[in-house]
Amino acid sequence: MASQQKTDISTEEFSWRSFACGIWMLIVVPPSICMYLMLSNFSLWSPLAMFSGTLSTIFSLKALVICMLLQVTSLISITAHKRLIHVHSQIRKSSLLMHILRPNQLLTIIYFNLCTILFTLVLSCIQDSIDSAYWSRSFMVSLSLFIGSFYGINYFTDERYKVKFPTIQQKKLFQIKKIILPSLKESLAMSMNALKIFIPLHIASNVLPKSLLLLFTDFSYSGSLLANSILLFCDVSMIWSCLLTSTLVLFVLIFSNNLLHVFYSQHLQLPLDAMLLENQGKTLSDCMVHPNIILKHLAFMDFCFISKLEGSRRSKMFELSLPGNQPHLWNKSSLQCLQEFEKQRMSIQNECEHKEMGKRQQQQQLPAPKNLASQELFSPVKNATTSVSSPDFNSKIQTNIVNSQQNIQRGRLFENLQIIIWAIEGLCNLVACSLTEDTYGVVQKTVPSIVSELLSLLESCETFTKLTVTQQAISNDTKSMELSQKEMVDATSLKIALKSGLYTITSTFKHHTTALRLSGEHKKRLLAFLEYDE
Repeated sequence: MASQQKTDISTEEFSWRSFACGIWMLIVVPPSICMYLMLSNFSLWSPLAMFSGTLSTIFSLKALVICMLLQVTSLISITAHKRLIHVHSQIRKSSLLMHILRPNQLLTIIYFNLCTILFTLVLSCIQDSIDSAYWSRSFMVSLSLFIGSFYGINYFTDERYKVKFPTIQQKKLFQIKKIILPSLKESLAMSMNALKIFIPLHIASNVLPKSLLLLFTDFSYSGSLLANSILLFCDVSMIWSCLLTSTLVLFVLIFSNNLLHVFYSQHLQLPLDAMLLENQGKTLSDCMVHPNIILKHLAFMDFCFISKLEGSRRSKMFELSLPGNQPHLWNKSSLQCLQEFEKQRMSIQNECEHKEMGKRQQQQQLPAPKNLASQELFSPVKNATTSVSSPDFNSKIQTNIVNSQQNIQRGRLFENLQIIIWAIEGLCNLVACSLTEDTYGVVQKTVPSIVSELLSLLESCETFTKLTVTQQAISNDTKSMELSQKEMVDATSLKIALKSGLYTITSTFKHHTTALRLSGEHKKRLLAFLEYDE
């Protein structure tokens, strides 16, 4: 029953957010179609005729019906993007093809193609001014299929499914206004890149085979067909129509994806207690352990918001509740934060052990000779019977497989970094506020364990950065260097968050922190924070 309730909270919340995205798509599509019609009827020599023709087309009954169909079609893009939206990276560029061929990802690309085909075919009913021998239904279907597949591949390679939570929360209206122009620029650039590939590919796959076939039957017709295919590059009307159509279709796809990211990353205010039956399984502490990773991020974001901005809800964190008249909310939330710290610390320590092992193996290798005498001493005896052995390809393949698996594990080392930073900030702010707001002293029991865990995580992080710098100086692998650079950035962000949180505690409690029951090393380190020596 509890697992069903946990599923219900994520399904209910994200269904409402997807519904709101659909409403916004219904609002954005009509102005986009009007702009499309105005640009498709563009005429520099007769602007009045252009405006009058566009207005007559827009306010016709046919255009209104088609606009409604396009609005419904745009909702397919919301459904397609909603299926794979996530927080973490789900794909490596080395295995892009294998990842796309999976059923779930392949079905998403089919959704994209369905959306582009329907949108392009419906647009053809409202636009009758294209006068080109190449603009036919088959041409439009092939164009829409290519655009949908091109966007689908870019969707996975550019990791467009990843939700990025904003540093500063703004109102949804401002964020939506902020993504309109970048979405339009991105759709135009992607459309131009797609057409640079599609038009030559269309000529090579459709026109040239017919020309070669007719070369043996009707030479004159074959030559004219080949000439017309070459003139396709000079057909300005056709290329302009392709550019407008593909840009509009890609704008719908890109904007709907960005719209989902805006709504899915918005702050969610969760209930703090489960006194009401409708709140059971939906509280803050329940969502902090939820299997849905986006909802888990929203729970830790709300936890951080409570510690900084919401004083009325923050006071409830220190209250006693049934059963047993205990601080259940504080105990559950702080325990979950400490568990996240411990998991991150253990992962960093395991990676440090792996780096130490690799460092020792490199030091045990035979050093290169420094002079000619040592070179002659260490070089093997040359004779005529010495055979050159072939390289062991199996060992190289095994090494590459092991290195790729290690890179995958290293890439996941800081995948929950945002959760850790929110937990550090929220927990340290609550500890600092407990000095004046904690009436029952519920926080005082957990302050030593919180400070100790923060210091342990900081020490592990500093050890990790030192070993990473040493590894960068030795390693010659480009992929390993790029991954190490990303690890250094994440580790630095984590160290800054840890030091900021510890300074928040020491600057609030001041000399009282010396009375905490900590180990000798942790007491010395905490004293350095108290004296602002870190």
